[in-house]
Amino acid sequence: MHKLWISLIFLFLIKIQSYGQSGIEGRTEGFVPNGWVEIYIDKEKQQLLFPEDFRMDEPPIGSEFPSFAFVDINGDSITSEMMEGKIALLNFTFVGCSGCKMEQFTLEKITKMYAERDDIVFINFIKSAPWRIKWYLNRFGEKGYISVPIDEETYKQYFHIVTAPTHMFLVDRIVKENISAPLWSKNSYQFIVNFIESIDSETQP
Repeated sequence: MHKLWISLIFLFLIKIQSYGQSGIEGRTEGFVPNGWVEIYIDKEKQQLLFPEDFRMDEPPIGSEFPSFAFVDINGDSITSEMMEGKIALLNFTFVGCSGCKMEQFTLEKITKMYAERDDIVFINFIKSAPWRIKWYLNRFGEKGYISVPIDEETYKQYFHIVTAPTHMFLVDRIVKENISAPLWSKNSYQFIVNFIESIDSETQP
């Protein structure tokens, strides 16, 4: 029941963007790193939705991300070893997820910005059949992540992902941050850039 209630609130958040036609200028100004959402009406902050940490049940910060071995949508081998010694941005989604579609433009900007960096890995674990993933990519385009289809049991029982989209930021396979919410705003974009820059500054001699 608790998770159902959170899901209903999330759907409300997505719908609130259309309230302008009813006389209320409503919009959401993105998700801050811990998953809370600030909502603005007439440019004034009104309240916080999701009044609890939205990290849910994912692997905790500071833990080692579970090992894996999959095949991506193109038939290439994808394993956890490819993240060793690198920054890894992981995205957990499914085809038909509204929040996942919202954030695509932001994630495209990020992957294009760091396209020449071989020390950064972008992987999208998608809880959908391969044919549905290919249909989605053909219709809406790719965002620069490696698209990896996984089944529901792996998604929920092995990776312990509850909400889509979920993001995990790893360094050398260690979870440094996780966010269970769409990263679509300017603030979200800047947060990702700041995260990568902070890791760069720590590793520079």
